[in-house]
Amino acid sequence: MATEITTVDSQEYKFNPLNFGSLHFTVKASNDAHIALTATPDNKPPKYEIFLGGWGNTKSSIRKNNEEPDKVIVDTPKLLNGGEARGFWIKWGGGFIGVGKQGEEKPFMSWQDEESLNVLFYGVRSGWGATGVWTIEDNIYINTEDSKEFIFRAILHGSISFSVDSANDAHIVLATKSKESEPMIEVLLGGWKNTASAIRYNKQTPDKVHVDTPQLLCKDTPKKFVIFWRDGVYEVFSEKTKLFEWKDSNPFSISHYGVRTCWGAVGNWHIHGAADVQFKSQVVPTPKPKPLKGKAPPAASPGWNLDGISSGPVHWVHASNGQIPPNALPGGFDASNEQLYVARAEHNGALIPGKLVPSHGVVYVPWGGVENPKENYEVLCNCNGTWVKANNGEIPVGALSSGHTEDGEPLFVGRGELNGSLTVGKVNTKY
Repeated sequence: MATEITTVDSQEYKFNPLNFGSLHFTVKASNDAHIALTATPDNKPPKYEIFLGGWGNTKSSIRKNNEEPDKVIVDTPKLLNGGEARGFWIKWGGGFIGVGKQGEEKPFMSWQDEESLNVLFYGVRSGWGATGVWTIEDNIYINTEDSKEFIFRAILHGSISFSVDSANDAHIVLATKSKESEPMIEVLLGGWKNTASAIRYNKQTPDKVHVDTPQLLCKDTPKKFVIFWRDGVYEVFSEKTKLFEWKDSNPFSISHYGVRTCWGAVGNWHIHGAADVQFKSQVVPTPKPKPLKGKAPPAASPGWNLDGISSGPVHWVHASNGQIPPNALPGGFDASNEQLYVARAEHNGALIPGKLVPSHGVVYVPWGGVENPKENYEVLCNCNGTWVKANNGEIPVGALSSGHTEDGEPLFVGRGELNGSLTVGKVNTKY
């Protein structure tokens, strides 16, 4: 059930705990609707503050730890309305924080922090002459009909805890978009007339996992489940019992989940948020590989690694729509001082290194003399290498081969100063 909050003209926040790495809400205010994201239930650093409709309902901004100037200030004329509830969302993770309007996927305001704050609480307030009426979707309730269509929500945690009452066939999809699109994972609970459950990848059969689960669901009694995902490992729990798991050899970043009931069933869902601590204790973290000794081998060598205490196998992580996977490699800054990341994407038969611009929701790859935007891409992660100066297509020893041309020639990552930015692109030895 959504939380209703009324705020007066005051500098005091009203705090509540968070379950997600995102916040969905509506607010009715003439100006200055403020949200604080904090580690504790009080207005103390470390924290982020989002100011909506400030400066007489003309601008909005993001502030960190009471520091001025604000990290981001954007023009948002008439963003709020004292007679109408307006919907917004805030998402954060890996130091990235984005603010958008309800029904729009891309943020109208975002910022990349150099560190990632542990956000556990949110607070709301209204000020500068304004009062506010807020509706916060903290615990989400969803009713599903007998339908093959999923109802989607955003999620940034690597787990989800939920309850559902249904006679059979309660399905959950984990995806990169707010719609069915590859890659995606489906968890089918109580299928086959409530006798079996499964994990399905990209709607392909046979299922990756198929187990007997007689009478797993109940039409009139909510049953609690937890799904974890980390490094491509998916684990599904019923109450405190693990039902099954599966390892994906090509892991991807999950930004949305969807729920549905079908095959004659309807369902009532209660999304609790991230998994309970009692479940987390049962998950064994993936051990970090030991650092290699000596210099990095040539790029063509399998298992390319880097020296240093935080080193490990370099890998490209699937992501989309501006997502930044953990341990992504920063590559530079654009002219507005937004952090750019090293990434790559397919284009016209080539796999081309480029730059991830989180606020744009895309990776730009250079080809044909222009920057080509790509919503689906891979980000270079777990890489603590050194940028080496080079000229005229020179490739330093030990450089990481990061793609190929449409003719199969290797491409490498490079960066350079351009129009006030330090931007990332491709290096081709032939040009």
